[in-house]
Amino acid sequence: MGAVAEFQADNTYPRLVEGLDLVVVCTPDGELYCTGNKGTPTSVPLDSGKILNFAGEAGIEVPCIQCPQYGTKYSLLDGTVVGPWIPSPPLVSNILRFLFPEPSGIPTYPGRIENGSYEVLIDVNARQKFESEYWFGLLDAKGKSTGEYY
Repeated sequence: MGAVAEFQADNTYPRLVEGLDLVVVCTPDGELYCTGNKGTPTSVPLDSGKILNFAGEAGIEVPCIQCPQYGTKYSLLDGTVVGPWIPSPPLVSNILRFLFPEPSGIPTYPGRIENGSYEVLIDVNARQKFESEYWFGLLDAKGKSTGEYY
C-alpha cells in the first residue's frame, strides 16, 4: 500500500488495488487500518470522512471513520456500524432508514508493517468471484474463456 513514512497521522489515503476501491486510514495515534472506500448505503467515498474515536461498550474507545455525507460511523477494527445508522441529514436520513433498515458495515482488510512498508492482505480474485454470478446470458463474453460461448 505504501511506505509507512508516507502516511501522516489523521489522514486518509485512497488506493485502487486489483479493482478494489480501498482507503488506508492513519489515525491521530499513527495506527494504520485499511477498509473499503465505499460507505453504505449509497457508496459514498469514505476517503474524505472524519477519523475519530467512538466511546463504545464499557467506555472503550473504538477508532472509526465517519461517512462525510450521512454521518454514519464505521469501526476501523471490523467495519461494523458504531453509533446511529444514517443520522443526518434529518429528512433524507428518515427516508434512507426506511429503505435500508438494517445497518450494513464496510469490509476491512488485515494489514502489517514489513520492512518499512504497510502491506494489506486482500483477495485478488474478489471482483472476479463477485462478477461470476452476473453477466451470464446470450450477449455476454463469459463463455469466451471457458469455450461455452462457441
